[in-house]
Amino acid sequence: MHYNVILHEHGLGFPLVHSDAQFLHPLAYGDTVHCTITVPSIGNTSISWRYEFRNQDNVLCWTSDQVTVCVDMNNVKEKVRVPDWMRDGLAKMAP
Repeated sequence: MHYNVILHEHGLGFPLVHSDAQFLHPLAYGDTVHCTITVPSIGNTSISWRYEFRNQDNVLCWTSDQVTVCVDMNNVKEKVRVPDWMRDGLAKMAP
């Protein structure tokens, strides 16, 4: 589902509240980067995301671990529970 649908039709947003990156191997100009996104955990109101970036030789170049929190777009200061329909879909992205 496109993020615009989640924002505008479901009224939910997912601002970033934590980000960490590890740079493991340099990329050269012209390299092709492949990104894999997984969802290691889903809390009551937060989602943990894991990004892995590999070059064309499948060498892991960098990783990023991020946490977003589910908010009501009518009151972005208020955390809300991650809906079950979203939880079910994201569970398929578990590592």
